[in-house]
Amino acid sequence: GYHVVFSHRSLLDMENRLVAEGDKGMSYYKGRPDEAPMYMKYFGHGHHYKDKRPNMEIKPGAMWAVESPHPGMEHYEAELRRMLGDRAPEALDLASSEPVNINIFPNLSILGNHLQVFEPLSVNETNAIWYGTAVVDDEGVWGDALPLINALRMRTQEGFPNFGEVDDLANFEEIQRGLAAFEDEWVYMHRGMDIPGRTVDLGEGVLKAPATDEMFMREYIQYWKRLMQTEPNVQIKREP
Repeated sequence: GYHVVFSHRSLLDMENRLVAEGDKGMSYYKGRPDEAPMYMKYFGHGHHYKDKRPNMEIKPGAMWAVESPHPGMEHYEAELRRMLGDRAPEALDLASSEPVNINIFPNLSILGNHLQVFEPLSVNETNAIWYGTAVVDDEGVWGDALPLINALRMRTQEGFPNFGEVDDLANFEEIQRGLAAFEDEWVYMHRGMDIPGRTVDLGEGVLKAPATDEMFMREYIQYWKRLMQTEPNVQIKREP
């Protein structure tokens, strides 16, 4: 949670250079993100999520209000407002990227309205695959507006997936190179550790900490290490 302001600086600048208020995208990471109301929780078994919604006002249209600019969005917005009237802010939120990161051990991430799957290929090579998602409206709540909602939702792919994920991939590649160095064999994940009151034990294996802490990284690696040290008990049988 602390990497945003330097890893994604160009994205933040792009999102806000044409906006007077300067609060688009992930701008809430600027300033003092340690003290922001966003948080993360670790659920055991390697799973965790980061919730950035507390940074935003709770009302219909709040997510759309901070959506990063992308080509044509104002035309879709105008048409949805014409079609839906007072319901338009809720529809625009459906087209926005939900400000929640969910990581499901070992290799699935749900990032707003996108899915990311990490596919190991070898000891030093991994595919990071992004998938867009669409709103399914089985009950016909949105009627003729559904294609517009999903079209606008797909255009959000021109936001973080195209401009922010390339930063992350560059980070991943540099980390891989760094891990090959002999100078220091350790990866340090101490941020927030042993600070009184920083990590809160909510019981049943659930831990809560500021979104900028590395607690979930430590817990993830500890769980992975435990699995790697466990004698496998794999049983394969065919269904009759």
